[in-house]
Amino acid sequence: MGSLVLAPEHDEESWWPAIVMSVKAKGRLELRWRDWFDEPAFVRRRDQIALLNPRLFLDE
Repeated sequence: MGSLVLAPEHDEESWWPAIVMSVKAKGRLELRWRDWFDEPAFVRRRDQIALLNPRLFLDE
């Protein structure tokens, strides 16, 4: 939990940084958008996300 990933929006053409909040059954992850905390949490399968290097956004 707490890992930074890239996750697609519903159309799967736009990918944005998200934070893993919890691991659900059947390889699903509960995520929150990193930059939009007001948006509700959402679920994606593990095969629908991309891992990011945790050092990528250190300068922000």
